[in-house]
Amino acid sequence: MIRRNEPDERGATAVLVAILAVVLIGISGFTIDLGAAYVSKRNLQKAADAGALAAAQELTQFRGTCAQVRANPTAVQAAHTAAERIGELNYDETKDQYDSTEFEFDIDCDRTPGVLIVQYGLEGDTDNSFSTILEAEDTITTSRRAEATVDVAPGAGESVRPLALCSAQVQVVPPPATFPFVRIDSPK
Repeated sequence: MIRRNEPDERGATAVLVAILAVVLIGISGFTIDLGAAYVSKRNLQKAADAGALAAAQELTQFRGTCAQVRANPTAVQAAHTAAERIGELNYDETKDQYDSTEFEFDIDCDRTPGVLIVQYGLEGDTDNSFSTILEAEDTITTSRRAEATVDVAPGAGESVRPLALCSAQVQVVPPPATFPFVRIDSPK
């Protein structure tokens, strides 16, 4: 009987499986953490949108031109408080892995007379739970911002700032000879 001097390969499969298992667990953890950051980013956008709209709606309570409302510290503080309160209510922090902070709040006037622009931004940290196996960062930081406008209806005076028009108040009037127009009635 002739015996060959071949190396013993028993156990090589176990080593490969162990290495691949670590890699697959790391990739799975990274995917789970990125998914959580994506959910956090969507929640931040929802909260920023709601906060900007709440601030814009709060500004409708104050009379004056765009510049006057913007210069009114009471109006700015009320809008900021509304943005924070409603933004916080719309950001799902029920899970301990989300945390948000405000990074932007501004009220500006557009070039168009009477248009207020509210900008509201949030930044959130999402805790990594699985990516730390691969020695990744402890948190993933995402930021989102939103903008809402408040307009003064032309000819309505400085105290009316509609956020939307109801379709029941818009009537299409039969067109004259060449140019059709729309008539908007004031609420009753």
